[in-house]
Amino acid sequence: MESGNRRVGEEIELGKVASVRLDRSPARWLLGTSPTRATVSLAASMGGLLAAVAGITAPIEGLSLFIAMAFSFDLAAGLISNLSQSTQGFWRSQSFSLKVAYVIVHLTLYPFVLITLVGVSVTLWILLVILTAKIFAFISTFRKR
Repeated sequence: MESGNRRVGEEIELGKVASVRLDRSPARWLLGTSPTRATVSLAASMGGLLAAVAGITAPIEGLSLFIAMAFSFDLAAGLISNLSQSTQGFWRSQSFSLKVAYVIVHLTLYPFVLITLVGVSVTLWILLVILTAKIFAFISTFRKR
């Protein structure tokens, strides 16, 4: 289906910032339905940076290190994403029970995995602070606008 010179689902202009339409993509659960390129780039960059820091500082190796780096990437990228209008708009439209499930998973699974893999270390505390910020950013979606 075409809209002007663009197909539905391709880039659209929001003001002066290009965004990507993700109405039916599984990525909408992570980035909302129309994240800006800047949000996607910043989330990926910060995720990569935190994963690299975890990779350098975590006292582990092999598969455990890979999993810790993946969780680190998700924490930083998720924090940036949860602060974006696109993600907040998507999650505001979801049920209260789904939002509570998101918070419960992040408050239980993430600390358990990180403590198990990384142990009590500076890396763990950095990741837990970022996890807390990510959850607080997400909690703003509980308010309807």
